[in-house]
Amino acid sequence: MSTGPTYPLGRDIDSPRNGRVRSREYLTSGVGDTCYPHLIVQYDQGLRVRANDLDVVAPFPNRLIYVNDPANSAMLLTDDLGDRLSRLLEYEEFGLADGHLGLGYDLALQCVDRRAWPPTRLADLRGTVARLLPGAADEFFAAERLHGGDRLERGCSVLVVVAGAGRSVGAQDDLSLRRGDTLLVPYAAGPVLLTGEVEVIRLSASA
Repeated sequence: MSTGPTYPLGRDIDSPRNGRVRSREYLTSGVGDTCYPHLIVQYDQGLRVRANDLDVVAPFPNRLIYVNDPANSAMLLTDDLGDRLSRLLEYEEFGLADGHLGLGYDLALQCVDRRAWPPTRLADLRGTVARLLPGAADEFFAAERLHGGDRLERGCSVLVVVAGAGRSVGAQDDLSLRRGDTLLVPYAAGPVLLTGEVEVIRLSASA
C-alpha cells in the first residue's frame, strides 16, 4: 500500500499594499494537500490468477497500480507546463530550498541540459499519430492510438476511450465503449476487435 500527495505549486505575482494577493500563478489547479491510498501489485512472469470466469496468466513480469485519487483525476495542468517547469531553475526563492531531494545540488543539477537542442534532436522525443511515445520508450512501454476496425493482439493492456463510441469484441466479452471509459484487458481475454466510431489509446508494457 502506498500513498501520494497532491499539492499546488505557484508563486505570488502581484501583492498590493494591503497585503492581499491579487493573483497567483499555478502550475496545477490543485488548491490543497491530499493523501489518498493506492495499491501496487507486482508479479513475476507465469503468475496465474483464477477467479470465477477470470483466468489470467502473466506473460512477463510487471505491476498493476490501483489508484483512488479523485484530486489528481480532477486536476488540470497549465498548457505551458513544460515552460513553467524549466523556469523553476531560474528562481532562487521558490520555496524549493531542499529541492535537491537530499542529493546535493552539484549532483542533482547534472540532470539539467542547458545546451540548445536542434530540431532533429527534439523530433526524437516525439512519437507519431499512431505510436504516441518516441522509439526510445519501446523497450519499456507502449502507447498506441487505435480506432474502430483495429484488432488488438493478445496481451494485458489498458484501453482509454478518448473519443466516440463503439464496442470491444473478444472471444469471451462484448463490451460497450464510450468517451471517458477505461478498460483493463487481461491476457486471458485473447485478441480483441474494436468496432464503431471510437478512438482509443492502448497502454501496455513492451513485449
